Amino acid sequence: MKKLIFVCIIAFASLTVSAQYKWGIGVALGSPTGFSGKFFTTDTQAFDFTLGWWNDYANISAMYEIHNSFNDLGGLNEYKSQIKWYYGGGAHIGSWNNNHYNEGETHTNDLFLGIDGVIGVEWKPDIPVAFSLDVRPGINIVGGVSFFLQSQLGIRYTFDR
Repeated sequence: MKKLIFVCIIAFASLTVSAQYKWGIGVALGSPTGFSGKFFTTDTQAFDFTLGWWNDYANISAMYEIHNSFNDLGGLNEYKSQIKWYYGGGAHIGSWNNNHYNEGETHTNDLFLGIDGVIGVEWKPDIPVAFSLDVRPGINIVGGVSFFLQSQLGIRYTFDR
């Protein structure tokens, strides 16, 4: 039992990370494309907000994220302090537009609401800009029940602590 506790402590300690910036604003490119903001509440926890649009909808999403360090990046170990991975969950609310209905979709409500997940990687070089790439699976619960998979490339101007 003592060995298991020791291994768990070592594993948890290897995942510690400190936020490289306090908050950032920028753009998210993908599905949806829009404006993005990230705000760290602790060294490892952040809220990520996106106001976005796509071919047939506009929405607002809010994610709670946990950021972690990589243990080994192979030939990129010199950048280990700059590259983090993150995961989390959140929710979205939005509205379908006329393009959605032109594609044959029908719903009883123009509004939609759902839950999201996120897993991604963020690179914060020694300049006040952060780059992220993530995958966001989600489920619409209201306004047309459906599962979807989105991805985004984020570019944010960052502000220090």
